[in-house]
Amino acid sequence: MKDKTILLFYLSLFFSRFIYNFFYTTSPILAKVYYGIIDFSLVEVYLYTFSLIGTFVSFFLFRRLIFRLATFFVITSIIFIIIIKNPLLFYLSNAMAGFSFGIIIAYMLTIASFYGERHLYLYSLTLGISTIVQPVVQTFIMLFMGFKLLFIFYLALSLVLFIYSLIQRMKDKKEIFNLKLKVNYGIIISILITISYVTGFTVISTFLPVYLIINHFSAGIAYSIFIPFFASTVLSRTLLSTIKIKNLEILSLFSIILTTLGFAMLFEQIYIIDIAASLILGISHGIIYPLASVYITRYSTANERNSYMSLYLLFRELSFSLIIFLFSFINLGTQLIVSIILNLILLLILLFLRYVNYN
Repeated sequence: MKDKTILLFYLSLFFSRFIYNFFYTTSPILAKVYYGIIDFSLVEVYLYTFSLIGTFVSFFLFRRLIFRLATFFVITSIIFIIIIKNPLLFYLSNAMAGFSFGIIIAYMLTIASFYGERHLYLYSLTLGISTIVQPVVQTFIMLFMGFKLLFIFYLALSLVLFIYSLIQRMKDKKEIFNLKLKVNYGIIISILITISYVTGFTVISTFLPVYLIINHFSAGIAYSIFIPFFASTVLSRTLLSTIKIKNLEILSLFSIILTTLGFAMLFEQIYIIDIAASLILGISHGIIYPLASVYITRYSTANERNSYMSLYLLFRELSFSLIIFLFSFINLGTQLIVSIILNLILLLILLFLRYVNYN
């Protein structure tokens, strides 16, 4: 029975991440191409801001009803896009989707942690598989079928996700969030490496595809950069799911170095080089997310787990909102310079903390 429950969990996770990637990687393109919104990056700010609120809700409520309502709101948000081509309705749709996924992702991560540390790697591997399948399918639909069929496709998937939320068994917990959490080494390192994670994914998901469209690439070709990005994400998470990592600090440093290298390559603004940079950034992206989860797991008890995971996700969504908002005022070249400097600072901080006995 337990094996069937775990299998059901991973199926549910696969569909939730598939739809999640649609919103978080396609919204800037839709804003620019489909809705003609000039400040296209602000749509992503809405997504992450309301995701932040949803994550905050997950601090205090871990209940089946909340999970089911969140998946229902995902259906509603896609229907809003289909009903009428209206920018205001598009903003509302992204707000609802962001709020819903702030809850869904936090819940899924907590459930995975209850199955054991190895399942945190499998959790990330499942996300990776979903994220590589999604851009391949979506690129094909965008190139040959158009936006309308794309919306209908995701509406069908959201209905499947809602059905899974009705079947998924999870125990309701009250007051699971602990307001007296200690700031330990695990949460500090998780937050630091997540800043690197956020800068890398922000440039790739929000700005680079739109700049490719501005440089006369089709929306389908521009979106195709997610294929190598998530392919290398899957590769790195596959390795992490099959081996036991002992030295987390070395892996943390390695991921930040890769992020910095990927940013440096994007200065050329040549499509082939962008593909190679996406591959490199995908490796660091694949490493950091599960690595942060493992840090939290090793430095927390089972009773503290949801609180620490929620705190981590809260910081991640807040970082996305702030960095996307700040980057919306500068061009891609300046974004890359700022990102490189920020990651070099993070590298120095991690090297310092490695030799400090933090209690």
